[in-house]
Amino acid sequence: DYSLNIAGNTPQDLPDLLSSNFTPPARGVTNSIVNFTVDLKNEGRVAATDNFEIGLFLSTDPSLSADDIDVGEIPTGNFAPLSFIRNVPGAFNLAGVAPKTYFLLIVVDRDNDIAESNENNNLVSTLFTVEPAPAGTGADLELSISANNANPAAFQTIRLQTTVTNKG
Repeated sequence: DYSLNIAGNTPQDLPDLLSSNFTPPARGVTNSIVNFTVDLKNEGRVAATDNFEIGLFLSTDPSLSADDIDVGEIPTGNFAPLSFIRNVPGAFNLAGVAPKTYFLLIVVDRDNDIAESNENNNLVSTLFTVEPAPAGTGADLELSISANNANPAAFQTIRLQTTVTNKG
C-alpha cells in the first residue's frame, strides 16, 4: 500500500472575492457624487479575515493601471466563506474629472491584501460618461469688505462689514 499526503493551501483553501450586478448609472456630471449598488461574493471555502477595500477607478481602457483616476473606495473585510451580500451601497466622486467617456472599473481587494484562489476575477468594467456641469449650476462667490474708517490710527477700533454674493 502507498499513500500520498499533500500539505499546504490548495485553491479551495483560500477566499475568492468578486463583485456582480455592478449598477452605476451610465453617466454622471463632473464635480458631482454618483451613487451605485453592487453585490459582493466570497466564492472561496475560507473567510477573508483581514480588511480590504473595493476601489473605483476611471480609465481609458478596461484594465487597471497606475495612471487611472481613483474616484472612490468602500472599506470592508471579514467576509465569510461562500457568502453573498446583495445591494451594497457605494458612491464615487467626480471632483475635477474631465468630461469624456471612460471605463469605470470596480476592483474588489484593490490593494491585494487578501490571498485568493483566483486573483483574476476581482475587476469588472463598464462604460461611463462624465458630462460637463450645466452652465449656471455652480457657485460663483464674490466677497466684498468695507470699513467705517479707511485710515485708522494704530490700535484704533474699526468696524468691518463683509458681504458674500453668489453670482452663479
